[in-house]
Amino acid sequence: MKISNLISLAVLLLFVDNSAVEAKTNRWKVSAKSGEKITLGIYKAWHDKTCFFKNAKIDVVTKPIFGQVTASPVQSKITSDTQGVYFGCKGKVIKGLRVIYKSNRHFRGVDTLKIRHKVKGESENFYIYTINVD
Repeated sequence: MKISNLISLAVLLLFVDNSAVEAKTNRWKVSAKSGEKITLGIYKAWHDKTCFFKNAKIDVVTKPIFGQVTASPVQSKITSDTQGVYFGCKGKVIKGLRVIYKSNRHFRGVDTLKIRHKVKGESENFYIYTINVD
């Protein structure tokens, strides 16, 4: 194989590899009362055509300094048809992970955290929360 063909192949593989792992970062600002739990989100994923849930993993990439984050399984309705191209899943109930934040007692100020949502075979998504605690 010619050197120019090898270089072209390497550039193509690099381009394909980079596009496959592109992550999306979402930023949210929320308010909370000191020492009280708030739901930051319910993270879920589903198959487009069957509406069955996909296993998803949540990781706290950057822990909050002034509070704690927990996740627990819940049953949750699909609230939109924005995932994929099939539009028939809205309203179906699937498994999800509820992420809850609770500040340390008596803390007042700003806390931040970063969550990674990963579904097998898909790009990971990051969620950065800035929490104003009163």
